[in-house]
Amino acid sequence: MVFPSKTTRALEVSKLVYGNSSLLFTSYNILSQVIIKSEGVRHESDFVLWKSYESDKFKKIYWETDIGKGRPGWHIECSAIARHYLPNVTFHLGGEDLKFPHHTNEIAQCEVIEPFEPFGKYWLHVSHLCISNPTATNDKEDKKEEKKQDEKKDNKQKMSKSIGNVIYLEELLQKYHPFVVRIYLASKHYRRKCDFSESELSLCIERVCDI
Repeated sequence: MVFPSKTTRALEVSKLVYGNSSLLFTSYNILSQVIIKSEGVRHESDFVLWKSYESDKFKKIYWETDIGKGRPGWHIECSAIARHYLPNVTFHLGGEDLKFPHHTNEIAQCEVIEPFEPFGKYWLHVSHLCISNPTATNDKEDKKEEKKQDEKKDNKQKMSKSIGNVIYLEELLQKYHPFVVRIYLASKHYRRKCDFSESELSLCIERVCDI
């Protein structure tokens, strides 16, 4: 990890330590071409390497270090684990929302350490598994209006533990045979959004019976 020093490889802004990517890594963001510049940094590709205790709103996880109390930026964790346990990464997978900034910053960190070895030869980004908004109405009188609104607004949202709309595999396997679930998931392209549907799962039962 690079800390503030006379080499100007890092910059401290409001108790956040930013890596100076423009000096260390010239191929930043080859995955998504997205750039969001943080206020006060030298270059638009600079991102947080270290968060001081004062700047961290959670204040639960921290270490005492030579530059004060704090913790690494969250991108560092995956880079450190990958370099320690997986020196050669051929396939790197993740959700499409991790392409930027997480995977982008993983590449920057790891390829600064090993400039002649690409971090991840193939990158596969999976689209989201979505489910109907639990706040949606089921009243028959509202169906016509709901149908009109669906043309303007998607009524489904990403399945997420933080939202609380997750359906766990254990729950599905209580209702469907494992092979039915496999057929259902295998029928979806990994880069296309998958709208979870129990009616489609039921159709997969017929496909399994045909096999």
